[in-house]
Amino acid sequence: MDLGIGMGRQMMGEIDGLEARLARLERRNRLLTACLAVVGIGLALGAVPRQSVEIVQARRIQLVDGEGQVRIDLRHDDEETGLFILDDGGVTRLGAAQFAHGGGGYALHGPQGRGAAVLYLKGDGSLTLYDAEGSVTGRFPEADQ
Repeated sequence: MDLGIGMGRQMMGEIDGLEARLARLERRNRLLTACLAVVGIGLALGAVPRQSVEIVQARRIQLVDGEGQVRIDLRHDDEETGLFILDDGGVTRLGAAQFAHGGGGYALHGPQGRGAAVLYLKGDGSLTLYDAEGSVTGRFPEADQ
């Protein structure tokens, strides 16, 4: 009897040892699987080529500064197609536009949009200077009387 109890304990010890080894093996297998998954994702992301777009189409594109304020407005609508550069107050300071009626030009505006130099072309074209109150201070060629 004593011999049977001793062998039973030895066998139980071996089974416990095998269970412990199996548990370690399973943990290592899970760790290895996780590592391989991370490496695989890294390789997959690294293999994605960076694509260059040949054409971007939109009716309007706005570039904003760090505070979200529109600083460049590129747009097309029923009245005009233009590029407008705005100051930090949201006022257009430089504009280049083609109007629906056929004319187009460039305008440089002063602070708060007051005062301007406008180069306009429809027909012969003109360059007109405006003061801060909106009055014409110069025009080339001079306007017909």
